Amino acid sequence: MRTIRLTALTLALGFLGCTGPSEDPSPPLALFTFDGTEENATDLSVRGRTGGDISFVPGLTGQAMSLGPGAGPASLTLDPESLPFGSDQDFSVQFWMRTTSDPIRQYVVLSKKEIPDNSLASQKHAGWAFYVSGGTWGWSMGSGGRRITYQRDNGQHMPLTDGGWHQLTMTYRSALSEVRLFYDGENWVTYHVSDSNGFDFTTASPLVVGWEGAGVEGRAEILPAIQEGADALQELVEAFNALGLDQLQPDELLPLVVDPEQFFEEKVEERAQALGPDGPAFRAAMAGMDLEDVQELVGGLMANPYTIHQVMNFMDTSPMKRVYALVDGRVVIRQDEAAIFAQKERFHPPEFEMDELAIWDRVLPPQEVMASYSEHFNPTARDLEEELTSVQGLFVDLPGERLDPPVGVPASAGFLRLKPGLQHTT
Repeated sequence: MRTIRLTALTLALGFLGCTGPSEDPSPPLALFTFDGTEENATDLSVRGRTGGDISFVPGLTGQAMSLGPGAGPASLTLDPESLPFGSDQDFSVQFWMRTTSDPIRQYVVLSKKEIPDNSLASQKHAGWAFYVSGGTWGWSMGSGGRRITYQRDNGQHMPLTDGGWHQLTMTYRSALSEVRLFYDGENWVTYHVSDSNGFDFTTASPLVVGWEGAGVEGRAEILPAIQEGADALQELVEAFNALGLDQLQPDELLPLVVDPEQFFEEKVEERAQALGPDGPAFRAAMAGMDLEDVQELVGGLMANPYTIHQVMNFMDTSPMKRVYALVDGRVVIRQDEAAIFAQKERFHPPEFEMDELAIWDRVLPPQEVMASYSEHFNPTARDLEEELTSVQGLFVDLPGERLDPPVGVPASAGFLRLKPGLQHTT
């Protein structure tokens, strides 16, 4: 598996608010002030269309665009043809938002990708997205086969749902494959994408404020991937039961999935022991059994996030063990666990106000981002020890070794020196 490299040094520098070189202070390529219109305020032609529950309300400066609340999607969709969002282009995106939505609601704020939900499959879709989750902001970027996701569940530290105006900024420097994410003027995290394959997030998807998808209210109770996982597991159970051994018992589903060959040998020996004098003949007859179909079905389970598996020691907290059970030869879905996963993955219709959406064809340096925030609010002091240890979802494709954090960063921050070539989730 190819990897995404997030170095401890760049992450630490982002947290400490280090600044980069000065940039040409050219104005935004596109600027949406939302003063009674969704049109671009610069000379650049950007075609757009609105849909759903959209209005204009008092904003940070002048008016702002309000999306929702409603039972359906609400969005402003912008044609990306004239906007610089390829992985080979420098760009910056910045906007202000305000909401008092329930912190448990999860919804998309701004996206440049197909994002029907917050599943692993959607996170891998090429492009990037900002969303609200757990009362704070989340972000993901995908290349089609891989993903980077930044998500927290502690909205008290970087709140979005407190009714105040908050600024979110993303910059991308193509020469370094460097993404920086800012909240209220502060550079909170920096990603470097650098391996032999690169990380091409380029997509033809439009830039969307809000969301065009179907909300939770209109969705089935069981996620399609969970039902597909149950069907695949049932096919596996039936294929194994057709081998002429004792039928699978409820506690044998995971052992079969984790190591089908070893499990098969154990079941053969169990049956041989029960046959007594006929045991040796039974062993000989089963020695040439073709397990190709079973192994192929087990391999296919790796494509589904709910049936993906690894060694038994790590299966206790796996989605497979939590969601599925084997009862009288039938794979059943535990409805309560399935509902928990559905809540985590599904998006609600948007419910927020946006102002001053700006897009540059250059990289905003950190000091310029902070200056733009300081035009409206005084920056607040940050408790690094409390905030650095509160990151709950920071997903990158590599493992690493523990190391001491840089000077000025508390030891409890737990930085990683990341090694290319493998996969890691913190």
